[in-house]
Amino acid sequence: VMGNGALGLGFSTLPKIVQKAIAVRQLQEGNSAGGDVLDVPPWLLGYPRAVCVQDLVDVVKAPAVRDIETMVAAKPEISYMASRGYLQYQCFKETLSEYNPLAVRAVFDAISSSDTVDPTVAQELLDLWQEEGVEASFKGKLVFTKAKGYAALIALIGILALVIDLIWE
Repeated sequence: VMGNGALGLGFSTLPKIVQKAIAVRQLQEGNSAGGDVLDVPPWLLGYPRAVCVQDLVDVVKAPAVRDIETMVAAKPEISYMASRGYLQYQCFKETLSEYNPLAVRAVFDAISSSDTVDPTVAQELLDLWQEEGVEASFKGKLVFTKAKGYAALIALIGILALVIDLIWE
């Protein structure tokens, strides 16, 4: 039965990945400071439009991101990982709801290639970007984490295709 084992887990992951991609593409415009945009094509990131640099700066310098542990503790545990103290995108998004939704997504994407991240890792990166500015290392980190996510997806599809091929033989 496909519902058991690694094959079922692999197949159950694909709809979640597609749902996430659709949700990102449907992000509302939201409030934007406008101005210069991040020098990365939005299609490469899977975004519906370019991200304004000032919107990223606003998210990174938001008072709420100065203490990620408090952010995590203040939100309900929406998953097993959240109950273990990990920062979830949903928590990040809800806490920063007054900021541009695409910029909030981009900042989280630069922190993690999934929707979950160790709060210590998140805090270190946010502190770095607060001190050095998002222009310093943000773009490279965002492209790297997105590439890591794409590579994981390609590997998953390749493994599933291999397993299916072995089953059919």
